[in-house]
Amino acid sequence: MAKKYKSYNSKITVALLINDEGVLREVNEIINKHYPSGMKGDSYIQIVGRWTDFTLGLKAIGDFKPTITIIGVCIKDDTGVASLARRVADLLPDTCIFVIGAEKDPDIILKVMRAGCKEFLTSPLESPILEGSGASVLSLNLAVALKLLNHKDTLLVDGCIGGGDIALYLNIKHKYTLRDVMQNLNRLDTTLLSGYSVEHSSGVDVIPSLGFMEHLKEVSSDLFKDKGAVQFLFDFLKTEYSYIVIDVGHVVSPDTIDVLKLMDATLLVMTLDIASINNTKEGLLAVEKAGFLEKTHLVVNRYDKRYAKGLTAISVDDVVKTLGMPVLCTIPNDYFTVVECVNLGLVAVTDKRKSVLAGGFLDLAELVSKEIVGTSVSQKD
Repeated sequence: MAKKYKSYNSKITVALLINDEGVLREVNEIINKHYPSGMKGDSYIQIVGRWTDFTLGLKAIGDFKPTITIIGVCIKDDTGVASLARRVADLLPDTCIFVIGAEKDPDIILKVMRAGCKEFLTSPLESPILEGSGASVLSLNLAVALKLLNHKDTLLVDGCIGGGDIALYLNIKHKYTLRDVMQNLNRLDTTLLSGYSVEHSSGVDVIPSLGFMEHLKEVSSDLFKDKGAVQFLFDFLKTEYSYIVIDVGHVVSPDTIDVLKLMDATLLVMTLDIASINNTKEGLLAVEKAGFLEKTHLVVNRYDKRYAKGLTAISVDDVVKTLGMPVLCTIPNDYFTVVECVNLGLVAVTDKRKSVLAGGFLDLAELVSKEIVGTSVSQKD
C-alpha cells in the first residue's frame, strides 16, 4: 500500500524593496521565468508588491505580510542595508529576508545576518533565487533517515570547502571542524574522533565545517589537497560507521573529486531548470573522466508535480533523455517546511514526519539502504 504524506504547500508571497530599477526588473524576470503559472493559471509564487522607494515600501508591506521580502541596496552601504533589514524583521518577524548587496563584503554580510537576513545575494543574480537550501538539507535529512530506518552507526560530514551550513541548520554547537580532523590524522582513533564529532539528537554523529563567515576571513581551499590524507581518513571512518554521508558543496571540482571517488555512490542533486541541467551535465562529464560514472545517481530536488505538466515545464523524462541516465529519486518541493526546519534547527524526517518532504527523504534513504553502503552528496544547481 502506497504511503501518504501530507503536503504543506501553499502560496508563497514575495515583496520586493529594491532601489535599483535594473535589479528590480532582473529579480522580477527571474521569478516570472522560474516560477511560472501552472496550467490553470495559478502560481505558488506571487509578487505582492514592488517598491524602489524604501519609505513607501515599508509603509505598505505591513498590510501584505509577505512570506519573503527581498531587499536590494545596490550601492555599497555598511549600515543602511542592515538597518533596513532590521526594520523589516521588526515589522514582519515571520517574513524570510533576502538581501541583494552591491558586493560580497564580509562585514556587510555579517551585519545583515545579525539583523535577520537569511540569504545574501549579489548581482548579477544566480537563478532561481528563491530555492534556498539544496544538498545540505538533503544530506542531513538523508543521514537522519538512514539512521532511523536501519538503526546503524551513521556519520554526517560537512565537507563544503567554501563554508558549510549543516551545523547551523541542525542548531549544533561545536568547537571543532573537519579541518581539525584533517590536521590530526597522525593520532586519529575512536576516542579522538568522538571528541571532534558532535552527536545530534537523532543519534547521527556530525563533523561540522567552518561556517561561511569564517571561510570569508580564512580561505581554506586546501582541505582535500592531500590525496593520501583523504584516503586515510575515509578508510578509518568506514571502520567506525555503517553509513557515511558527506556534503561536498555545489560543484564537482578537482578539490572534491578524490573524495567522491572513495564513496560507494555519489548523488548529484539537481533541479528542473536549464542552468541546473547544464551544470549537472558538466558534473557527469567530470565524474565519467574520473572513472566512477557507474556509481553516480541523479536526484531531482524541489520537484513540484503540479507544474511539471505545464507547457514550458522541463520534465523528469526530459532530464533522462538529455543526460542519458535515469533519475534515482525526486524530492518534493515543500518550501515552507524547509524554511521552518532551517530556522528552528529541525529535521524534516523526524520533526515533520508526515510531510511530503519527509516522505521524499525517507524514500531516498530506502533506495540508498538497498544499494549503497556509503554515500556522498554533491549539489549541481
